[in-house]
Amino acid sequence: MLGQQLLIAEELCLAGYAKEQLPSVRRAHAALVQLDWTATPQSDSKAEQAEYEPLREALIIYDVQLRSAPRAQVREAQLAILGRLNKHLDEHEWV
Repeated sequence: MLGQQLLIAEELCLAGYAKEQLPSVRRAHAALVQLDWTATPQSDSKAEQAEYEPLREALIIYDVQLRSAPRAQVREAQLAILGRLNKHLDEHEWV
């Protein structure tokens, strides 16, 4: 769910909502990937300071975007994410 929100925040940045915050959103996405990469089934998957701060900052950005972007723009960002996912799945022909 957090990953989806970060991708939507990225799309909203690209659409001009908090555009200057795009690097922060991308740092948060990288932190989430790192957190997932190092997680083990036995761990609690808690974010360390290095991952926590970018994630916290990106969620604040996302909150600001949700308050300023029209609902139609948010829906368009959500649909763009789904389109990217479908394209990725089609290209890799997941069975």
